[in-house]
Amino acid sequence: MDSKHPFLELDISGDEKAREFIRQINHGNESVPTIIFRDGTILVEPRNTILAEKLKKMDEVFGN
Repeated sequence: MDSKHPFLELDISGDEKAREFIRQINHGNESVPTIIFRDGTILVEPRNTILAEKLKKMDEVFGN
């Protein structure tokens, strides 16, 4: 786990509760990766550049 950006990974292939959670967030779709940030924002299948920009913003907000 990256200490600068801690995360919890859920494998929806073998976990029905995780699969249902992802479906609820994604309007019935099992879109992965679905990334939920501590500020409540969600990115679904983001491009690397979008994810990098979001992580940079999170560093600025939360002082990582």
